[in-house]
Amino acid sequence: MKLYHSLADLRREKTPIRLAAGFFDGVHRGHLAVIRRVIARARSRGDAAWIMTFDMHPLKLLSPLAAPPLLTSTPHKIRLMASDGIQGCVVLRFTRATAEMSPENFIVKLTRSVRNLRGLVVGSNWTFGKNGAGTPELLKKLGAYHGFEVSVVRPLIWQREPISSTRIRRAVAGGRLEDAAAMLGRKFSVAGTVVAGRGIGGRRLGIPTANVNLHNEVVPANGVYAIRAIVDRRSFDGVANIGIRPTFSRLRGRQQGKGLKRHKVLEVHLFDTRAGIRGREIEVFFIKKIRNETRFPCVAALKRRIIKDIARARQILGK
Repeated sequence: MKLYHSLADLRREKTPIRLAAGFFDGVHRGHLAVIRRVIARARSRGDAAWIMTFDMHPLKLLSPLAAPPLLTSTPHKIRLMASDGIQGCVVLRFTRATAEMSPENFIVKLTRSVRNLRGLVVGSNWTFGKNGAGTPELLKKLGAYHGFEVSVVRPLIWQREPISSTRIRRAVAGGRLEDAAAMLGRKFSVAGTVVAGRGIGGRRLGIPTANVNLHNEVVPANGVYAIRAIVDRRSFDGVANIGIRPTFSRLRGRQQGKGLKRHKVLEVHLFDTRAGIRGREIEVFFIKKIRNETRFPCVAALKRRIIKDIARARQILGK
């Protein structure tokens, strides 16, 4: 899948283009319906199907305190959107100038940049232009004027309400991973980079773990989970802990005689592999929660519990 960062880059493309437009945070089932619609329209008319999105949520710029935490970083989102039938993705910078542009001027810029634009596919709640004044109804009128087709996809309903990124964020934060998976159409996952930790798992417990520097902002509730991970296109089963590592925080606090600032950390232990993965990109899928994070009286008690967690995770993943 090609990746561009400017609408003008699409001038290189000779085949007529149809765009699926949206922010697509989480790439849930409703977003996939928009993407599948643009693929179907493009194939039926011999056009190329592309995706147009932005590099940040508009509220990150306009009202940072009101901006929602993101389910997916931009690279993670792009990977999830890639599919057969999509020729490429245009990730536009969202700037003050973008925010101040009227809906009409935004479409003028779009049609001048993408001279072979044949169609636009959007969700029914998609807005564009200053203050979100551009609605799907206005888009249809502008499309008719500028000579491109507009297709509006209705929201998918799950448990009597539209599927949305907001509902998924709440489900993940509340530990309702099954609900999140039902709306996403896949198990909830986070992406990140494996970084060096303090070596506690391998040195003191004999159970090597990898710390993950997370790229996205929404993570499950603290606890221990059965997971599957993708590293270099290879799949691994494993177990993960997300939280503040209370046992070691307590022990370190005793040694240092003062309180410690506790940071939320994701640690993963991958089964049946000795491959070094430090510095690699990883995607971690949360399959099932095993237990809440717990503070143990000593390292030995923690190790005994982790061994049980590993056995339980293998049982869950074996099914």
